[in-house]
Amino acid sequence: MLKCALFLLCALHIVYSKISLSRFNDPKAQEKIASCTNLYKLELGDLLENLEKGNGDENMKKYNMCLYNAVGAVDGNNKANREVITGYLKLFYPENFQEILTKCIKDVVINAEEAYQMSLCTNNLVKN
Repeated sequence: MLKCALFLLCALHIVYSKISLSRFNDPKAQEKIASCTNLYKLELGDLLENLEKGNGDENMKKYNMCLYNAVGAVDGNNKANREVITGYLKLFYPENFQEILTKCIKDVVINAEEAYQMSLCTNNLVKN
């Protein structure tokens, strides 16, 4: 679960800087995350707990997608932003970032279901 939290925190920070964790405190980034939280009435902890169980409902999947958009992990065309995701993976999971990229990250246009499956796949790989 901690690794999943790190994924989302890192993804947020990578939007603003590939190396500086201090950018995580950027008010604009915090506003985007808060907007997702307010819109879907869910907290990050709810998502992380749900990923452990692997049974997200539609609202949870939309919240996850909102977070992907908020942190720049998905671009304006709903395609996974490999640069952002790869930067995060290399930073926090250098030993298996390539496996996660290969097995979990889609290059096609993704929807809320596919984004949730990417999160679920990543969570499953890093917890093993």
